[in-house]
Amino acid sequence: MQDVHETRGSPQASLRALIERVQWMRRLALSATVLSAVMITLSYLLLIWPIFQPHDLSNSRVQQFLLSEEFRARTAPLFAQMQRYNASPEGSPVERPDEFYAGSGSMSGLVVVVHYLVVARGQGAADHVRASYVPDIDVRLDPRYLIFYLALMAGAVVLLHFILRPASKPQRQFEQRLLERSYADPAPAVDDASTPGGDLAQLFNLLQNFHAFVRQIGKRHATRTAMTFVDEYDVQDALHALLKLHYLHVRAEEYTPSYAGNSSRMDFRLDDNEVAIEVKMTRDGLRDREIVDQLVIDAARYSQHPGVKRLVCLIYDPAGLLDNPAVLKKDLESGRLGLRVNVVIAPQHA
Repeated sequence: MQDVHETRGSPQASLRALIERVQWMRRLALSATVLSAVMITLSYLLLIWPIFQPHDLSNSRVQQFLLSEEFRARTAPLFAQMQRYNASPEGSPVERPDEFYAGSGSMSGLVVVVHYLVVARGQGAADHVRASYVPDIDVRLDPRYLIFYLALMAGAVVLLHFILRPASKPQRQFEQRLLERSYADPAPAVDDASTPGGDLAQLFNLLQNFHAFVRQIGKRHATRTAMTFVDEYDVQDALHALLKLHYLHVRAEEYTPSYAGNSSRMDFRLDDNEVAIEVKMTRDGLRDREIVDQLVIDAARYSQHPGVKRLVCLIYDPAGLLDNPAVLKKDLESGRLGLRVNVVIAPQHA
């Protein structure tokens, strides 16, 4: 029997693995980029945190600068000149010092600039100080650190743009179809020897992907009315059309032999394959127990039909009303119904 699902090493399996790996790498790259941007921003904020403190002698970065050897070596001569000026009598040749700036240079992302203003005290000062320095302190961002940080953030934005840039619509549709086919439940095993007409894998593949077909035809152009599936008859009509594409002899609504004094009509029969197809669509009042009861009766009828060796049941459950689809499937395929039964539940809900 031909396997409709990819095997390990097949081109379809390799392509699926490649798509999944690319998607995983994109998610990893996205997480790493966002995390890196957050960590860089937090590190930069910690580095420049003193800029948010008061710009005075209580600022930690200002204290670091004022206690540095660089500051002492640079300002000691100027402070000494101010002391000589204050110690000299009025009219002496010692000139009053001028104001000056003392800058720290780069200090881990910040620059401290102290502007020392000269303020005259006047002759009547009690401490006989004629003038003094008054500091005006400013803490600024180091442009080099800021530019480097902004460059890193710009790189992160560009990288995020490429990571988040969507693929073309045809590519997205192709990947979605491939992954949906890859993860669909494997087709039930079909014994070709017991099924005249050969391989039924095509039928199971069609039924498993029926929900994808329903979703697609529900998407209409412009403002055209969408095709909807309200009840079991809608499902039967759509499936009938699909079966006609793949099988030459499809009988619809053929009467079955009577059972317990009653007869009914099977949904479809494939003459060449000796297969009956029964369609159920879940709704309120038609769930696990009711479906099992109905299909048990159907199987009993079909087992008496000379042209039926296998019953294939499509249970269409778009709203996820089944409580335990795995148990339902196992119960119906247990082999106790008098003929071979295969159950396809579509779509598969997590």
